[in-house]
Amino acid sequence: MIFGHKDKITFFQGLARKDALTHSYLFFGHSSVGKGLFAGALANFLERGAFDIPDKPLLNTIFISPKEDKNSISIDA
Repeated sequence: MIFGHKDKITFFQGLARKDALTHSYLFFGHSSVGKGLFAGALANFLERGAFDIPDKPLLNTIFISPKEDKNSISIDA
């Protein structure tokens, strides 16, 4: 169950119903507010239809996050 993000859940469910989702989203902000859990729940919704924290591995989702010792994400060519 995701708490405190009802407006975001409704927004993304609406985008999905209208087939208006883009290919990626970047969630940013203060630590420990639920960005990762929300992203996982969104991915679970897109793969399985339930907007909830996944209870088993997601097959079509890649999570990218910074290394613990860095505050940024980079792409090496």
